[in-house]
Amino acid sequence: VAPFMAAVSEYVQIRTDGWKLCRAFKRCQPIGAQDIGIWASIFQLTTYASVISNAGIVMFTGDWFPYKLSTRIWMFILFQYVLCGLMTGLDAAIPDIPEDVEMQVERTAFFEKFIVEGAEPDDDKVDFADFAHQHKKPHEITYENRTHETQYFDALEGSVFVDLP
Repeated sequence: VAPFMAAVSEYVQIRTDGWKLCRAFKRCQPIGAQDIGIWASIFQLTTYASVISNAGIVMFTGDWFPYKLSTRIWMFILFQYVLCGLMTGLDAAIPDIPEDVEMQVERTAFFEKFIVEGAEPDDDKVDFADFAHQHKKPHEITYENRTHETQYFDALEGSVFVDLP
């Protein structure tokens, strides 16, 4: 009877484990995120801690600085501040998002706005009737009211090949 009960127990165990893996413990659906969240701050804190630790290793374990301990401590403080300042400056100077990625994000937003959401594009047509009072018709242009003789020329050769005084 014991072997039969062990076989039934194993059969039930396999079936319940299969049900749990397929139904109860499914992997959650992935969702998008803007960035890596709190991990960016954790990475930045880790880099500053590594700078301080490596500055300490360089200043206090090497024999290449034959100075007193108090001088080494001041050199350590100065060295870590210089490196942390350099890291902060480079972090501010180098953008977090590359320019081509920003362009693709803007392009995607544009397509989403007009294609997916169905928004109407801006009407950039120019109504030239609004500017008609600013322009003269060809028969209204004359050469008689010149302000100076060298300002306007009657022929193309005069305007291009003659130096102005």
